[in-house]
Amino acid sequence: MKTILSSAAGAARMQTAKISPWKLLLALTLAAGTAWCAGLAPENVNRVSQTAVEHADHFLGAPQHGKDMLGYIHFGASYRRHDYLRSVAFDNGGFALVYRFKWEDDGITDVAFLCGSRGYVESVQIEYSNGVLNRPFVLANLTITVVGNALLEAYQDKMTEDDRKFVQRMIDNADAKSLLEWSIRFQQLAEE
Repeated sequence: MKTILSSAAGAARMQTAKISPWKLLLALTLAAGTAWCAGLAPENVNRVSQTAVEHADHFLGAPQHGKDMLGYIHFGASYRRHDYLRSVAFDNGGFALVYRFKWEDDGITDVAFLCGSRGYVESVQIEYSNGVLNRPFVLANLTITVVGNALLEAYQDKMTEDDRKFVQRMIDNADAKSLLEWSIRFQQLAEE
């Protein structure tokens, strides 16, 4: 029994049914070829290297480094400890390691350390902080001359002239966050 469709949707359905056999064959061939090629792609293209994660965690998880980092984030605050919270994988093989810093009696700050595919920290982001009077980086920005000059003094023998100029520029701009990021990268490379 034939059914006659009188609506516009029915007419559209009837038109799509008129696909030439050659177009259908071409579409199926392309779909099969694409599926076959997708099977050739390596499975680990977007995966994070466990070695890179361990490299970053080895540095970031150390209590002494935690104390140093807290000095930039919450200048003058008493460090209690910091603990790994979670990791986040990125499509490019990079990742973030998130740590919770505990400071003073009840201070909590969650910090994400964004790392490249080899485990070197590229940037730092504050995810959460309950600090009201001591907001992340605020006091360090106000006292950056002290922090920056201490950094210059501690690493002057290992720094190039370009490094010294870069650090001095961050001190002059009162940018404790950038100074922390540079310090972490510098120390990671120096420890190898």
